[in-house]
Amino acid sequence: MPDARTTLTLEELVGSKVVTAEGRQVGRVIEVQVTPGPEYRVIGLDVGLSAWLERLHLLGRLGALRGTAIKPRMASWDDVERYERFTVTLKPGRELRPASPTSR
Repeated sequence: MPDARTTLTLEELVGSKVVTAEGRQVGRVIEVQVTPGPEYRVIGLDVGLSAWLERLHLLGRLGALRGTAIKPRMASWDDVERYERFTVTLKPGRELRPASPTSR
C-alpha cells in the first residue's frame, strides 16, 4: 500500500475498521499519523480503545490504577495491504503493535 499514490482524506480513514488478512477485526482507526507537510503521507494508524484513552489523556491514569503500563496500539502504514470501503486490511502475518514514543 505505501507505494500506491492514492489520495485519501482523514475523514475516510478515521473510524474505519482495521482487520487482519484473515478478516479478524482488531479495532477502528482513532488517529492517523502523517509526515510533516507540505506533501503529507500516512505513516501509521492509532487503533482501538487504548488509542481513545491516550487521546483523552486517560491511558496513563488507567495504567497507574492497574499497576501496569498500557501502550496504545498502532499499525504502520507499511503493514497495510489495502483500504476499501472504510476497511483497512493488514498484510498477512501483520498485527497491531504497541506504539513507541518515536512513532507518535
